[in-house]
Amino acid sequence: MIASERRALLDGLFQKPEAVTQSFFKMEGRVYLELVGPDGVVKQRASGKNAAVTFGMSRLADFIATFTGSASTWMNTLVIGTGATAPTSTDASLVASTGSAVSASKSVQGARTARYTAQFASSDNSNYTASIQEIGLFATNNNTTSLGARATFSPIVVKGSSDTLNCTYDIILQGT
Repeated sequence: MIASERRALLDGLFQKPEAVTQSFFKMEGRVYLELVGPDGVVKQRASGKNAAVTFGMSRLADFIATFTGSASTWMNTLVIGTGATAPTSTDASLVASTGSAVSASKSVQGARTARYTAQFASSDNSNYTASIQEIGLFATNNNTTSLGARATFSPIVVKGSSDTLNCTYDIILQGT
């Protein structure tokens, strides 16, 4: 066997593996708010995008790794606040919670979207008007330690003491 044939044979046996295409995972949140007056008329709409925070991503990883509960155990409470600071991945709570925490209804919307909906009724801030600028998705109704995702939005939603605020928080899983 001549050297060139030997080289061709060795090249065939020891080929470099083909490049592996990486798959990236992204979690995005979208928030939709609708403010309804006591007369049932929609007064205002607002929307925003969120930041998934450290606790939420860790809890999701734990959920995937252990799979001991249902998806509804990942996050289950919506909390509104008046903080205007943009969300970051290191947020641990809302900037300025109103103290109103509402258990969210959960559903799956399509193949990759979890939807959380909640209604903040007039009784949730019956003594004052609140300029709502942030919303958080929490694992529990303890709105100081279990923040999974946080969003701010524009315009500011001024919720009067007799208004109802309908909230939809979508968590969308994307991959490439």
